[in-house]
Amino acid sequence: MRDLVIYQLTPVQFQHIFLYLFDAILIPGPMFKILIVDDDEDLLESLGRILKLKGFGIYGLSNAEKTFEIVDLFKPDLIILDITLCNHDGRDICRKLKLNPATNKIKILLYSAIHDHENDYCEYGADGFLKKPFESIHLIDKINFHLSL
Repeated sequence: MRDLVIYQLTPVQFQHIFLYLFDAILIPGPMFKILIVDDDEDLLESLGRILKLKGFGIYGLSNAEKTFEIVDLFKPDLIILDITLCNHDGRDICRKLKLNPATNKIKILLYSAIHDHENDYCEYGADGFLKKPFESIHLIDKINFHLSL
């Protein structure tokens, strides 16, 4: 009888394997991939569920520090990015992504409950802005517009 070998994966190793399988196997055809970055896990789950039902490939990220790593691995077509994140400002993340030639073509929608941000999102390179709370139909309309659907 052969010995059973059990491998322990670090969370990063697991994430790499998951993203590879997700990208290679679970996404048939021309499905658009959307990364949602928000530290509110309930909102991540509900937005993810809505967008999956609409046929999008979704990756929800609650830890903003991993945004650049996940963007590199997941290669989203669009990022939905909260401005007010724990220890981070979504606008700064947006600016860094837009200044990087490898990621500057990714469409980015910023959103916030602080409506004053609606006037300055363009300064950070964002492609659009949503005011919280928003109806899912408005989110879908913005996504379809920015992905030219």
